[in-house]
Amino acid sequence: MGREVILKFCPTRPAGFLFLALGLVGCAQTQAPSPTSAANQPSGVMNVVDAAIAGGDPAMALKVSQSVLATDPHNLDALYHEGAAYYAMNRCMDSIAVYKVALTVDPKSAEADVGVGRCLLRRDAVQAEQMFEAAVANDPDNAAALNDLGISRDLQANHAGAQQAYQQALLLQPGTVSTEVNLGMSLALAGDGPDALQYLGPLATSQEATPKIREDYAAALVAAGRPDEARAVLAVDLPSPGVQQLMADFSLAISTPAPPAAPPATPVSTPAAPAPIQAQPLAAQAVAPLPVTPAPPTASITPQAAVTPQAPVPTPAAPPVVVTAAAPSPSATPPAMPPAAVPAASLDAPPAQSLPPVTATETTQQAKNAAAYDLLMR
Repeated sequence: MGREVILKFCPTRPAGFLFLALGLVGCAQTQAPSPTSAANQPSGVMNVVDAAIAGGDPAMALKVSQSVLATDPHNLDALYHEGAAYYAMNRCMDSIAVYKVALTVDPKSAEADVGVGRCLLRRDAVQAEQMFEAAVANDPDNAAALNDLGISRDLQANHAGAQQAYQQALLLQPGTVSTEVNLGMSLALAGDGPDALQYLGPLATSQEATPKIREDYAAALVAAGRPDEARAVLAVDLPSPGVQQLMADFSLAISTPAPPAAPPATPVSTPAAPAPIQAQPLAAQAVAPLPVTPAPPTASITPQAAVTPQAPVPTPAAPPVVVTAAAPSPSATPPAMPPAAVPAASLDAPPAQSLPPVTATETTQQAKNAAAYDLLMR
C-alpha cells in the first residue's frame, strides 16, 4: 500500500526501520533488536538512521549504518538499516545483497526474509511469497510479514490466500489500518463488494481518510455494483481524466462473480440396446454332418451311326514377324534407375516448433493482472 497510509495512521512512531522505510505495508510492530546488536551498538545511532529514512534522507541513513559496519561487519541491526536505506534509494539489488549477508549471520532472521521479499515484490511475486512464508515460519507472530504475505498473494490473483494472511495479521494486531485497507482491497479485487465496503467504508468516511483509502473505497463500490457513487468519491481528489482512468482500471482488475450454474437438463431415457450375441468358438459348436444326396442315374448312351472322314482343312501360313530392335543379351547389365527425388526438407533437421498463439482469454488475464498490480502497488 502507499506510504501515505503508513505515515498517517500509525498510532505510535515505529521504532524499527522496516515500517518507516518501506511503502508497501502498514503499522505492524517491529521485532526488538537482537541481543547481539543491542549489546554492540548504542540505540542512539540507529535512531539517527531511523530519523534519516523517515525524513527522506536515505543517503544519510546509509552513511551512518555503513560507519557502524566498518568496525562491526556482523552487526545485524546495522545490516537491517543499511538494507532499508538501499531500499529507500530504489537500489534493490544492493538491498537484497545486504539482507543476504544478514541471513548468513542469522539464517532464521525474519527481518532479513521480509527485507528480501519486499525487494522482490515488484519483480517476482512468487519468490517474494516464499520469503514471507519463511519469515512467518521463523516468527509466527510477525504481523508485518503476514501482511506482506497477503500482498504477494494478491499480486498473483490468489485473493483467498491473501485474505487469510491479512486476517491472521489482524488477529495478532487488531485495528491495524493498513492491514484492514489491504484486506478490503483484496475483497474488492475478488469481486466481493459488500464485504469490502465493511472494511473500507468506515475508513474512507473518517476525518483521517487519505486519497489512497478513498480510491480503494471507490474500488469496493465498483465491486458492489455502484459505479456512480465510485465516480463521486474519486472526484473528490482527482480530475475527470484521472477518474475515468481509475474507473477503467477497476473494471479491468475486479473479478466479476460467475453467474449461477444452470440446472442440469433432465436426461431423456433411451431404450437399452440389446446385448450383443456372443459368438462361440468353433470347437465348442456341434457340427452336424452334411447330408449326402445320391447321384442321379446315368443316362444310357444310344450308339450313333459311323461318321464318314473328311479331307483335312489347310492351315494358313503365319505372317512374318518384323523385329524393330535387337533384344538385349542376357549378359548385358541393365541401365541404372535414376535416384528417387527426396524432398530437401526431409534431409534437414526438423523445423523448430513455434509457440502457440496467445489466446484472447490469456491476453485479457494478463491485462487484468497488470491492472491489479498497479492498484495494489501504487
